[in-house]
Amino acid sequence: MHTPLTTQDLKELKYTCRYGVVIPLLLFLIGFILILMFHIFEKLSLEFAAIALLVLFVVCVAIAFLMLRKLVQDIYQGEKIMECKKIRSKEYKADYEAGSGAIGGKMKPVDAWYLIIDNARYPVNKELFDGVGEGDEVYMHIAPRSGELLGITIV
Repeated sequence: MHTPLTTQDLKELKYTCRYGVVIPLLLFLIGFILILMFHIFEKLSLEFAAIALLVLFVVCVAIAFLMLRKLVQDIYQGEKIMECKKIRSKEYKADYEAGSGAIGGKMKPVDAWYLIIDNARYPVNKELFDGVGEGDEVYMHIAPRSGELLGITIV
């Protein structure tokens, strides 16, 4: 079933887009610094450095395009798919925050709740975890092009 995206869904999709911006920018920055250093130490001529920068720019734009294409299509399309799925099982894990018990301190506990749906584990909040049982059905909100899970709600 197709429904319009909510403002929270749009926020989630835009938040996911950050990887498609940050990774190419970091790659470009590292490449730019390396090319500049090689040029300063006269290992690259000015013409070759300019060509290398152009190639680096094109590669970074291509990486950003490939990472963001489907997410941007989902944002502009403005629809999501709601699939009704059956919960196979529920899982609770009490874990501890990494590095919280350094130098003899107590470890900080971190609770995690999961629903097992179609042999995949999905993290959920405590309210949803307590509100459903094994065998119950839930709606999974999925972006159609990217396949990004936007949320899980009770049927």
